[in-house]
Amino acid sequence: MAIKMAASFYLASANLSKYTRLEGDNLLVRCNATESDDIEIYWQKNGTEHQPYRQNGTDFIVFNIKRAFSGQYICYALNTTFYPYYNETGANVTVDVITVDVEYPAEVDRFSIFPTVVHENETWLIECNFQGNPRPTWSIFNRDTGEGMMSAIHATADVTLGPNKARCESMGHWTCTGHNRLSHHKNATGEGMLTVYCSPRPQWAQVYIEQGEKGKPARLEMNFTAYPVPKITWSRDDGRPVLAQIDTWKNRTIMFWDKLNPVKVSDFGNYTLTMTNEYGTYTSHYQLKANGYPETPTNVSISDVTYDSVTITWTSGFDMGSRQHFIVMKMFDGHAFSSLSGWIEDNSTTHGINQTWSYQLTGLDSDTFYNISMVAENREFMSGFSKPFITFWTKAAPPMPEDYTLSSSSLAIVVGASLGALAFLGTLAYLVYFFKWRKMRIHYVKK
Repeated sequence: MAIKMAASFYLASANLSKYTRLEGDNLLVRCNATESDDIEIYWQKNGTEHQPYRQNGTDFIVFNIKRAFSGQYICYALNTTFYPYYNETGANVTVDVITVDVEYPAEVDRFSIFPTVVHENETWLIECNFQGNPRPTWSIFNRDTGEGMMSAIHATADVTLGPNKARCESMGHWTCTGHNRLSHHKNATGEGMLTVYCSPRPQWAQVYIEQGEKGKPARLEMNFTAYPVPKITWSRDDGRPVLAQIDTWKNRTIMFWDKLNPVKVSDFGNYTLTMTNEYGTYTSHYQLKANGYPETPTNVSISDVTYDSVTITWTSGFDMGSRQHFIVMKMFDGHAFSSLSGWIEDNSTTHGINQTWSYQLTGLDSDTFYNISMVAENREFMSGFSKPFITFWTKAAPPMPEDYTLSSSSLAIVVGASLGALAFLGTLAYLVYFFKWRKMRIHYVKK
């Protein structure tokens, strides 16, 4: 039963055993006892016998309730006369027992790091007192590196973690953060910065080989940890100048090519990053590896056109790090094509860069129009068609010499003579066989 008394204030019967209130609400509970001159009624918080919390009367009233009021409360009736009413004189009787649960959003009551500045391998502590009702879910971690130290689900705690041995990777913003049902998706957070004097090193796993394409953006980067902030130097292993842009922050450095300054063929190769501060030096090696389409052949020209062959000359480009070959293509109306040659292998030692090639294409049809182009092809891609397309007519096939030209009558005579010779040879062979057989038979009869 509940009777409304005023705004945000209710009278409740002690028949209920548990009362849940938000911190700042009001609470009024009436004990199921009748107060008189001979009977003293009062409420007392259980567990506070040495420093008792007590309210006299049948009504237990709390305005603007605080979290400290959470607990169990007992309504007692004390007979103050010599005539028993509830019990013997001077003895208490328990009339009602209730539980009060005061809820409040999750919060960090205390957070600290000590000391906040250390050298590598020295010790440090982190403390967090995380409270809330309902019990919160919370964790302690390094916000910069993601390193976790502790987490809890549906639990309050006042924890001290340490002593911990300081590592360079421990440096950063340490956070104790969490929430409960009353946080409304907004975490309560305590935070502190730990500084560790240490030599430079990678912050986490790095990628040291990057694929790049000519004419497109690319980047090489390092996420590092060090204090003080190190001096950063990017260099090329072949001694040539670095033509990329370089940006460096306190824990990150990037060498990059963007749309305004895309990758060129000369940018492919090996690079070295050196990071140095007063506590040491760290060196890492990178490679910008070519990938993509080989460069399209240029300066295509022809010479020595015959009735069945033509000589083609061209200049090749970079094969993008994957050995290339060339193919002569026949074009049909600018939309369809077919290959006229097999693979013409690039056997240069310069990956095809600025190499001049000459190839005699044979097996052509005589007196025929051709429209050709050159392409380069590596392990994965084919380049575009060389332009402009090259057009030419093969020559007409040369006539056969007159001495070897036979008329139809001559051809008939030759064929007839050949057949006659074959007949003569056949007859001669038969006669030889016949006489030999006859001689053998006569010889046999004489015996």
